Amino acid sequence: MSATPSPDSPVPAYLQVAEALASRIEADEFEFQLPSERKLTREYGCSYDTLRHAIKVLRGRELVITRHGYGTFVKAAVRAAGLI
Repeated sequence: MSATPSPDSPVPAYLQVAEALASRIEADEFEFQLPSERKLTREYGCSYDTLRHAIKVLRGRELVITRHGYGTFVKAAVRAAGLI
């Protein structure tokens, strides 16, 4: 389901990763929380900086929220659980 960003694409790697993660979120692949950054960097074959930039894009789209020390959560699931 995940794919390594294409270096030949005119789209920056962080946007490729953000789009892939957004698709997975919209498909309800992540029930409540995204996998760890370490796991996602391995899945997508990208650097931490690329992944963090992608997650920043997802935060800007209000798809996820991040809590330092706890992880990145699907905002709709957090809202549905009444936690925000």
